[in-house]
Amino acid sequence: MAARFRDRWEPEFLRNELWACWALTGMLVILSEIILGPDQLDDYLGSNRFVVFPAMVGVEGALLGLVIAASALVLDRLAEGRLALVQQSRHVGDLTAIFKSAMVALGGATVAAVLALTLTTCAAVDRAIVYVWALLTLLAIARLGRVIWIVGYMLDIVTHEKSTEEE
Repeated sequence: MAARFRDRWEPEFLRNELWACWALTGMLVILSEIILGPDQLDDYLGSNRFVVFPAMVGVEGALLGLVIAASALVLDRLAEGRLALVQQSRHVGDLTAIFKSAMVALGGATVAAVLALTLTTCAAVDRAIVYVWALLTLLAIARLGRVIWIVGYMLDIVTHEKSTEEE
């Protein structure tokens, strides 16, 4: 059964991860708006907005810088022809899509965290901003995991190539 799931997940993994993040965000909205009631999130935002979101702006902004730097390193290696195995792979298009979507998700999450710091006159707008931030942060986490896996894989390829050249 796990093999069947993987076979169905892998061809469209970026889209499937996006749908999973939408589903998790939907569950958060249902929990917050229906089960617990919107007053819970309103109270939390009222007392913790300026504690949580400045930290999230810093963390997500720093991770965006990390992803941009990692993508620049990978592009440099590809341009040098040092990653022939990757360039010949059928997944080279996925590689760029992962980095681009990670940058978009982290950039969007950073902007949403900044927006969450702004005080609005409507609690519903504040909650909507938090839900958008939650969606983008979940997506950023998924994409960041992929980026870390790619960088680790690239390290394995480069170190294997160097050890093969030395022999």
